[in-house]
Amino acid sequence: MRHFLRKLTMVKGLREINCSRVCTDAYSTDARNGGYREAVKALNLLQTNASVLQEVREKRKQGLIEKNENVSDTRKFLARSGISLDELDSLPVIHVAGTKGKGSTCAFCESMLRHYGMEKMNKSFGRRGMLDLPSTSIQTGLYTSPHLIEVRERIQLNGKPISYDLFTLYFWKVYNTLMEKREHERDMPPYFKFLTVLALNIFIREGVDVAVIEVGIGGENDCTNVIRKPVAVGITNIGIDHENILGKTLDKIAWQKAGIMKKGSPAFTAHGQAPVALDVLEERAKENEVMLKVCPPLSSYSSGQLPLNVSLSSPVQEVNASLALQLSNAWIKWSTKSSNDDADIASKHLHMASPFELDMGILKGLKECKWPGRTQILPWQDSGITFFLDGAHTVESIKICLEWFRKESHAITTIGSNACNGDAQGENNVQEVTRILLFNSTGNRNIEPLLEPFAKSTLFHCVLFSPNIPNSSIDMHSDLKLRPSRQDGSDIIDPGLLQCKDQMKVSASSGHTRDRCQEHQEVWLKHNHEAQVYLYSCVTDALASVKNLPSPCTSGNTKKKMIHVLVSGSLHLVGSVLSIVDPDLSYSLSQQGIQNHDTVNVSSVYRHAQGSNYLTSPA
Repeated sequence: MRHFLRKLTMVKGLREINCSRVCTDAYSTDARNGGYREAVKALNLLQTNASVLQEVREKRKQGLIEKNENVSDTRKFLARSGISLDELDSLPVIHVAGTKGKGSTCAFCESMLRHYGMEKMNKSFGRRGMLDLPSTSIQTGLYTSPHLIEVRERIQLNGKPISYDLFTLYFWKVYNTLMEKREHERDMPPYFKFLTVLALNIFIREGVDVAVIEVGIGGENDCTNVIRKPVAVGITNIGIDHENILGKTLDKIAWQKAGIMKKGSPAFTAHGQAPVALDVLEERAKENEVMLKVCPPLSSYSSGQLPLNVSLSSPVQEVNASLALQLSNAWIKWSTKSSNDDADIASKHLHMASPFELDMGILKGLKECKWPGRTQILPWQDSGITFFLDGAHTVESIKICLEWFRKESHAITTIGSNACNGDAQGENNVQEVTRILLFNSTGNRNIEPLLEPFAKSTLFHCVLFSPNIPNSSIDMHSDLKLRPSRQDGSDIIDPGLLQCKDQMKVSASSGHTRDRCQEHQEVWLKHNHEAQVYLYSCVTDALASVKNLPSPCTSGNTKKKMIHVLVSGSLHLVGSVLSIVDPDLSYSLSQQGIQNHDTVNVSSVYRHAQGSNYLTSPA
């Protein structure tokens, strides 16, 4: 009945309202201006991911083999928050691991299933009337990491980051419950584990029809592997990353990624997987009695008379899209109780998944999927500056990113030049382009193999190195929302527009980040002496200088100048850039056209927050 009422009100164009909602009407503004900030502050005071990983590294350096209790601890905290294993098992989950593209694959899955449900709903409305609609509308949940600007991005409902009030209310319910049930002072989940528990609470309590969940690191010991009965499992292409945690060879890393495969759940892996990784995946699939299938090329799917368009441009995204298609199709078969031989016991041989005909909803989901910071092209107002954003941070993904930038930058330049043809002053208006690289790499990653492809490409006139922080004076317990003070972006910092934001994207000291940038400079100069190199203390300073950097145009040239800035090396760096040029992700998500149907069952949450003795939101 609850699903029926929710979907019925969505059709009428109304946001779901219940009597408990009234008590939060006055609270919503506070949630954004005060309660949300307090929630983020409390969240940031939890043990960080970086510190957790550093503890693991130190133990391994000392030769200590620690017992990994990530999954069991997550199960414990879930139980304390009020989620039983039976409730967890009833949540329909698509679980995705991998090194490259797992976030994009999750985004494709969510978009395709949401649009598939919308298309079915529209057809049902036209044929049979409103009472048949609940069986065809699909409510989606999406859990990914990291966030680019605000932590709300990690937990999405129906294609949108959850609202400030929903995040705040559920945060305090879970946080205060866990605080009350502590057995000792440090008995709280660290940052990522807490968000995993929070996301599962939200998806279960809000009754989503499908939750698409991205693994954090690895798979076998990742806290998202608390999921025991996924509807389907996907593994994207595997590469070398997080060696100190997962192992230094591809086979060891593949073993960890394959840990999310569960008996009774179909598993799919991306086309083009390295043979050594594929062998390990196949072996683990046999051990777990799972039939593992390799996804076919995207071009093999039939779309009838309709064009097959993928919103995220690059060949690797086509691989991710095919994986997402198979995962989405597995959920559709499961939800409609269609026959699904993928869940049968594994045979002796690896199979190729069959392509199928795509309906209108799936095609629309492919076309309209938005995933900021991954092969994203973002014009900056009317400044003549275009950002090319891709958080590539492995050797393989860096090379793919470089080719994507080369292709798209030249295509835009050609279009700009051709647009002048036939103009009386076309010869003078033909555009010149200055290409700039803004780069940073964090952690223990080896800088040289990441920077070398960029340096040897000779594409860039200038290269900028900056830490992942928007502004050098930011409080480490909050993020700042930085907006250009004028429309042209020339005066980037306006203290009057600073607002509290989420977790800082950097945990190292300012001295360490400065040294890291100098290391980047040294590596670059080993391979390239042509491009000008500049070091900055923060992203704001780097972007403020972009317009004044040297151009290939001669001093007397009247041609219109274009500036293409590739931002890469870290998703956190990409997020800092977006916090300045698109702080609300309004442009990045503008073409989704999705209404925010956040629905929160707030009665118990509100009462709990009011009665707690711990850190509460100022309701």
